[in-house]
Amino acid sequence: LAKRAAEEDTSMELPGIVWLEHINIVVGDRTVAESFYFAALGCTQDANGIDANIGQQQFHIGSSDPTAPQVLAGSIGLAMPNLEALRVRLQAAKPQLDGTKFGWEDYQELVRVICPWGNTFLIWDCLSEVQADSTPIAATSTADGEDLPKMARMHLGIDSGMAVRRGPTGADGAGVRFVHFRCNNAHKCAGFYKHVFGSPVHLDSKGSSEVAAVAVGPSVHLLFSSGPEHVPDADVALASGIHICIYISNFATAFSTLQCKQLIWTNPRFRHLDQCDTYEQAVASRQFRFRSLVDLTTGEEILELEHETRTVRHCQFLKHVRWEPCT
Repeated sequence: LAKRAAEEDTSMELPGIVWLEHINIVVGDRTVAESFYFAALGCTQDANGIDANIGQQQFHIGSSDPTAPQVLAGSIGLAMPNLEALRVRLQAAKPQLDGTKFGWEDYQELVRVICPWGNTFLIWDCLSEVQADSTPIAATSTADGEDLPKMARMHLGIDSGMAVRRGPTGADGAGVRFVHFRCNNAHKCAGFYKHVFGSPVHLDSKGSSEVAAVAVGPSVHLLFSSGPEHVPDADVALASGIHICIYISNFATAFSTLQCKQLIWTNPRFRHLDQCDTYEQAVASRQFRFRSLVDLTTGEEILELEHETRTVRHCQFLKHVRWEPCT
């Protein structure tokens, strides 16, 4: 779905949400978390000693309540260089993670990894795509026989793979390619993003099942799926409190739209970092938060998912993220 959404979007426009920077998720035991995110997955430990970096994005893995780790009702799609090296790391980390839910399944082009608390990671190899970018491309010419310009050659097939922001970013195409959420109405979730942010969305359905993709950066998507059965309350409870951090281009209008629907929310957990009870407070922090996606007609909550929402004029927009791929 993420690949199809990227391939079929020919507008070259990315209004609203322009970048997904991080996913904040509470983990259990910190030592176990470090063994998983750094030793097994191969993320780079941030200079702050806490965050797990991948490409130009991050996992903020807090342990504010290690007895209540959060588990996403869905999955996280990652682009990583060298799946063979990943397999070696997963095998080597197994003794350190014994007794947890940690495990993996190998599907050759894809490795499915379960974290110690039950979160699902779907991991693709982006190395071959990046190498293709640097390989001279023969027989790339126009109908008149003229060679394609350099920039045209650099973008050939750029939307057809699983790499994140292929090109000279220093990230080697690695990153969070998508975050998938099981919900109770996928198309209404997508409609929320389209209405509030103007985000490009891709919809599909089959019978009573629906899927939707929302663009949240170059080759980065939020995915939603729903079916005839509601997401169990127990799964909803486990995911409560997870948040994503996004950057948007329509800060004032999005704040106004959400405020009119009484959705703006200052998270008590992060009140020392930012507050947004008023627009003036949001401008001072250059960010605001909202807690849920709602049905725009009835106001009913569809999915609890906190968004730490930043203007592109925030000082941390496109900040340097230390990334040292484990190859």
